[in-house]
This record gives sequence, structure tokens and C-alpha cells, in this order.
Amino acid sequence: MAQARVMHGARAILYIGGRPRGIFTNVSYAVNYNVASVDGLGRFGPHEIVLTGMDPISVSASGWRLVSSQENGQRGPHAEAAVPKLQDLLRHEDTTITIVDRQNPDGRPLLNVVGIRPTGYSTSINAKGLQEFGVSFVGLVANDETGEQYEEGAATL
Repeated sequence: MAQARVMHGARAILYIGGRPRGIFTNVSYAVNYNVASVDGLGRFGPHEIVLTGMDPISVSASGWRLVSSQENGQRGPHAEAAVPKLQDLLRHEDTTITIVDRQNPDGRPLLNVVGIRPTGYSTSINAKGLQEFGVSFVGLVANDETGEQYEEGAATL
């Protein structure tokens, strides 16, 4: 029997900073480009649509909120999702988020976002439900199984 050609959640492993973290149930990301329309007098529509840039990559992940104990060590957004604590903001270094298809034999990631910075997290608790938390990130570039993206000839820091 042939392997499935459509990706699904049971095949996905989420890595933050090079190692699997947390018990996440959902990950979403968005790559958005900036466009400008070239408008002119005497026309209702644009002459052309021009790509002018790319927004930071946005990534959000949600999963189960695990509780710390003597046996399992530190848990929560700071440990499970690499969110820095207030006292660590000046020393915090960017990282990567990677989604790997565990059924892919060549190991190329489905997603590898570099230059990731966490932007916040949220959670709620209700009387008869399990606690989940969500964390959001922004990153510089999203690479996928087709290869890396880069800017050729652009100025860099």
C-alpha cells in the first residue's frame, strides 16, 4: 500500500530551538507579501501590481498546559515554548521553529522559520475542561522542503 500523500497532524513533529517541545495540538503560520498597485489617472483599475516586500512570518501554536512537578521538571510557556522571562529579555537570542514530517525519509523539513522571536502567550482555565495555552511568534524567513530563501545583494546588519 502506498504511503499517504496528504500531510496530517500525526506525521508532524514541532521543534523549537532544535528540539521537540511541549504537547502541541495545532500550529499555524502565515507568509504575507507587501504589494502596491500602480494606479493612474483615467483608469478604474491598476496598471500593475508590484511586490514591494515581505512581512515577518507569523507563527502560532497551541497545546496542552503541562504542570511542573519534581518528576517532570519545569513546564509552562517559558519551558515548553521557549518564551523568555522578563529578566531575560536583553539576553534573549532568536531561534528557529521547524516542522518535520516523520514519514519523510530524506529529513527535509516542511517548515523551518529562522530568526524566531516569541511575541506572547495566552491561556484560560474552565471548570470542566483541560487547560490549553497558545503562543505566538514572528520570524524572518520561512523555508520549506523546496529549499532556503534568501536575499541576494541586499544590505545586511
